[in-house]
Order: sequence, then structure tokens, then C-alpha cells
Amino acid sequence: MLSRLRPLSLTLRPSLRPSLRPSLRCITCTPINLGGSGPVIHETKMHYPKINNDKHRSNAMSQVFQVEPIEVEGDIAVCEGGAGALGHPVEYITLKVHSSTDRLAGVCKYCSLRYVGKKA
Repeated sequence: MLSRLRPLSLTLRPSLRPSLRPSLRCITCTPINLGGSGPVIHETKMHYPKINNDKHRSNAMSQVFQVEPIEVEGDIAVCEGGAGALGHPVEYITLKVHSSTDRLAGVCKYCSLRYVGKKA
């Protein structure tokens, strides 16, 4: 049984980002002798260097809410979503009465632009 065991080999997947690839100094190889005259098994332990594990925090939503709501006439707003392949599909938004302002309001589900009905 033990004669079939081979030393563990280390292979790097090319999909790892360069910052996450272990460097040679991060690999420790310890020989383990199981006793007797049997083979010596090398146990390989890998650990990644300490890197900045903070999550990237996007400020996209805060920038969207800095844009003033777009005033439209009627109960339905149309968000065309930009030009060509870079935009999103046309969305028809039914404006509903917002409780705090008593005005019609709605939000595009793709780009989060806000639409409000004009004051009567």
C-alpha cells in the first residue's frame, strides 16, 4: 500500500491572479517517515503571502443617487438605457405615488435612474 504513494506534487493553475500565486518561499515541504524501511512521504503545505484581503468597495450607487431625479409628464416613464450594445433594454416604468413626497416616483431596474412626475 505504501509503495504506491508518491510525493505530492505542486501544480499552479494559470487562472490564479499573479498576486495570488504562491511564491517559492511560501511552500514548505516536510519529510514524513512512517517507520521501518518504507518510503518517505513528503507533505507539502502551501500558504499564500499576506495580501490585502479588503473587499473592493464601489461607490457606484452613491454616484447614482447624486443625480437629480428626472421629471416626466404622465404616469409612465421610459428609460432607453443608452446607445447601442452598451446600454440596456428599453424599460417602461409605471410611476407610483411616493408616500413621503406625495409625488409620482419610479426607479429603472437596470441603471437605477430615478423618475418623478411633474408637480401639478
